[in-house]
Amino acid sequence: MQEYLKAAIKAAKEAGKIALQRSSDIKVFPKGTSGDIVTNVDMEVEQVIVERLSSEFPNFGFICEEKCNIAPNSGLAWVVDPIDGTRNYSIGLPFFCTSIALVRKNVPVVGVVYDPNKDEVFYAIQGKGSYLNGKCICVSKKSSLEDAVASISFQLWEKIREFSNKKVFAACRCFGAVALELCYVASARLDLMLRSNINPWDGAAGAVIVREASGVVKNQFGKQWLINDRYLFASNAKLQKEFASKFPQEQLQF
Repeated sequence: MQEYLKAAIKAAKEAGKIALQRSSDIKVFPKGTSGDIVTNVDMEVEQVIVERLSSEFPNFGFICEEKCNIAPNSGLAWVVDPIDGTRNYSIGLPFFCTSIALVRKNVPVVGVVYDPNKDEVFYAIQGKGSYLNGKCICVSKKSSLEDAVASISFQLWEKIREFSNKKVFAACRCFGAVALELCYVASARLDLMLRSNINPWDGAAGAVIVREASGVVKNQFGKQWLINDRYLFASNAKLQKEFASKFPQEQLQF
């Protein structure tokens, strides 16, 4: 797995460098029907990542946000978000990243998230711990939701407020880059993160990084999050247990 990690880190750093270099030459295009956007740089960066990784591991598949999807011949596939936080990137807000995961049977086993603005690389191999620029990281030790700083989408926050007229979290934030926010959970900069409508490339790398930082990443049924799950909750085990007891999935109707 070390060779896969090394290749993913190298590709992610190259991608981040390109994103910064091209930040003054961004062209924005609409994507889909939900108001999403894509830029010329997203597509360029994705192509670079695919070329680099496929040249080293030609039998691996690809699941990418923009265009490239290739079935694997080996049971392993790269899951790539060239620029997670495209909206932030397009307006000059420095909270975006490149996310690369290696998955086996829908389970992320290697994860790399690179923040070029802070030159921070978060990474993990299943069973080997999580790291930020070479230093081991661990999730928050908070034991109560009322003390927790949560990253949560506005839509989910409105649903939660329907079922509670009391204070739920110490504070809520939404930064607009799921992969990087997951890494902030892994490094205890955030205490928990909650999202729905997740795509594989949004959560794959961050999920293994959180788990290897002694955290939990669950779907709406309290099971281990897999890349085809659309709902994701990441935190330490105590906060996840408290949240699940207070806000059952059948009530929130995710």
